[in-house]
Amino acid sequence: MFLLPGAERYRRVMFCAGVIVVLIVQAVLPWQPLEDGCNRLFGPLTRPIAELSAAASEIVLPTAEPANSLQTLDHSVLVEMERRLGKPEPLPGMEWLEVPVLSLDPEVGRITLAAGSDFHIASGQVVAYGDRYLGRVTDVSAHQAVVELVTAPNVRTGVLLKDEMGVTSKAVSLGRGRAGPAVLPWLQEADHISEGQVLTWRSRPLDPPNLHAAKLRLGQAQRDGDEQRGTAVWTIDGDLPAAAEGRLYVAASAVGERLVAEPLQVRTEARRLLLDDAVLGSGWCAIAADTSIKPAVYADQGQVGGWCSSWRGNWGWFRIAEPSSWQGRAVALHAESSSVLDCTDWQQAEQALPLFTRGGHGVPRGLWLGFRDQAARLPSSALTVIVQADDVVGETQ
Repeated sequence: MFLLPGAERYRRVMFCAGVIVVLIVQAVLPWQPLEDGCNRLFGPLTRPIAELSAAASEIVLPTAEPANSLQTLDHSVLVEMERRLGKPEPLPGMEWLEVPVLSLDPEVGRITLAAGSDFHIASGQVVAYGDRYLGRVTDVSAHQAVVELVTAPNVRTGVLLKDEMGVTSKAVSLGRGRAGPAVLPWLQEADHISEGQVLTWRSRPLDPPNLHAAKLRLGQAQRDGDEQRGTAVWTIDGDLPAAAEGRLYVAASAVGERLVAEPLQVRTEARRLLLDDAVLGSGWCAIAADTSIKPAVYADQGQVGGWCSSWRGNWGWFRIAEPSSWQGRAVALHAESSSVLDCTDWQQAEQALPLFTRGGHGVPRGLWLGFRDQAARLPSSALTVIVQADDVVGETQ
């Protein structure tokens, strides 16, 4: 067999290039089995190396403890605002169950509540926020419940129209999911609807008789499409309020001992292990916890300082983040207008508003992030790691 000159060297170069490409892909799009395998092989070595690096770093460049936060707002501030905005008017013979939101997918039109049959929630119950009708409970398990919104695909909702003369008529809305807002394919009286008209929710015959007294609204009528081409349809203009992403209210005629289902959090003490990363540089810190839970964020003196990027056993790496870098994962509290703003609104606001975590993906809602214009804080030596109880994962590697 005849080999060209330099063939062995080219083979080694191609092999090394392939390994580098695989490592780059693994770093960008991690494959969990490979992550777990590498952790079992190198995990016992990485923790001692991090400990030694932290000790050496403190000797060469001692880290001064950061000053206390100028202001810390408790998460109850956001909770109180959400309750004031969201609790519907009381109804005779009925109660509104306050249930925290576990996850939401507004594009599909589905919300998962962090309570189920354990909180006496049943399929078919009406879900509202303030004077807004949002949808109904469709699927209930022991500790969770799924809510199909008005915008969910093929969901039909009764609509009540009232013209300027006070004459009422009926209509039906049909959800389209990602295709767009819910449409009104059937109108009892086409002349009774107009642009910007408020649409009221219409109860079903088997709903509790007092439920219609809530006069929940669906949104406003909007004309979409091209009239000349015959594609114009009436739609419902009503986005999900930002404050409704934290807790919703379920109408119930039979309740248990509790009316409020508080979201559970797991917190444990932790300590700063190492500041900065040898490869990624500043903006990262290694944190070791007292237990083996998989946290989502860390808090320093009551203020969330960053989110968990990688966790193994009882320690991992966290991204140190300034409040504004949370973007879509943060909501703002606007006290003057008594409203909760999403990312688009608080970024456009003139004043630096206080930010809180939006919730989801293991991050509890309402944790204090700081003001929009604040810089990232250097984490102190004593910290707290937090995770939503429903997303607790014990690491056994």
